[in-house]
Amino acid sequence: MYKAYRSLKTWNRQLKIRAHCLLLLQDYAGGEMLIDEIKSTGQEILYDEIKNFARTTENLHSIMKLLFINYEYPPIGAGAANATCQIGKNMVCFGHDVYVLTSCFKSLKGWSIEDGVKVFRCKTMRKKTSRSNIFEMFLFVASAFFVLPCLLKRKKIEAMIVFFSFPCGPLGLWGKLAANVPYVISLRGGDVPGNETSLNIIHKILKPLRQLVFKNSHAIIANSKGLKTLSEKSDLFPVKVIPNGVDTDFLAHVGFRGLDWIK
Repeated sequence: MYKAYRSLKTWNRQLKIRAHCLLLLQDYAGGEMLIDEIKSTGQEILYDEIKNFARTTENLHSIMKLLFINYEYPPIGAGAANATCQIGKNMVCFGHDVYVLTSCFKSLKGWSIEDGVKVFRCKTMRKKTSRSNIFEMFLFVASAFFVLPCLLKRKKIEAMIVFFSFPCGPLGLWGKLAANVPYVISLRGGDVPGNETSLNIIHKILKPLRQLVFKNSHAIIANSKGLKTLSEKSDLFPVKVIPNGVDTDFLAHVGFRGLDWIK
C-alpha cells in the first residue's frame, strides 16, 4: 500500500514539474496531451492555468535549447540557485538541452556539465557562498554581457529564463536585442521593490531600466501571490504565479508520530 502511495506521489510530482516548466516557457512548450492528462486527474485549478497560459505544439517532447541566467548557482546562493538547478535537471530529464550562465567561484570556472546541465561560470569576484554584494553582482552582469551574445548564437538558444529582475534582468533584454531570443523573468523576492526596505533607493534609481526589462519580456513569473501583488503595485505589468515545488521523493510521508516525543 505504501509503495502504491509513493508511486502515485512520484507521478503527481512529475506531472506538476512538467506543468511548471510549460508555464515558464509558455508558447514554446505546450500540448493538449498534458492538458488532457491533468484534467483527467481532477486538478481543475492546474488545468485551467495551463489551458489559459500554454499553447498547443505538434510535438510535446520536441527538444529545446534553453538558457537559464542566474548570478547564483550551486554551490553558491540559496533558494533561487537551488530552483535554477532543480528546474534545469528536470528539463534535461524531459530531453531538453539546458545551459546555465552564472558566476564563477574559487576553482569553479568556465564550462562544466552538472547533472546533464551545461554550466558556464563567468569571471567574477564572488567571495562568499551564501551572499553577494552589489559590486559582485555588477561584475557578473558586466562579465556576462560580453559572453551572452556569443553563447546564444553558437549554442542556438531558443529561449531564456532569467532569475531575478535585478541584477540579471538586463541580460535578458540584452540577449533579446543581440540575438532575438525571447526571455521570461522569474521574480524571487529581493528583486521586487518593497520586499527589502534596505534596497528601496536602488530600486527607485533602477526603475526605468527595470520597466524596460519587463516591457520586453515574454512573461513575468512570481513564486507567490504576495510577491505578485507587490510587483504589480510597483510596476504596472501583469505577473503570473508559479509556486515553488517540493521534491516528494525526498520529503516523503513516513507517518505522523504525534507531539509526545517533543517533551
